[in-house]
Amino acid sequence: MNSVFLVEEMKVGLAVKLADADDFASATELEERVTELMNSNKGEAVRERAKAFQGFDLLRRELLGFLMAADFEM
Repeated sequence: MNSVFLVEEMKVGLAVKLADADDFASATELEERVTELMNSNKGEAVRERAKAFQGFDLLRRELLGFLMAADFEM
């Protein structure tokens, strides 16, 4: 998935500034984003939203499994 989609639309991530044209982030930038994720209100909101999506993924998998099983029984 695209990082813009994850950060701005789904709000399940934090933007990481890339240090160079090779698409690498500096160690300092990564440290700052991890600290923000773990120690800020914004980070807490991101973590809670990500947890909510985990539940949706489990539900989706169960539903797909059920539908596939029902299709084979017909």
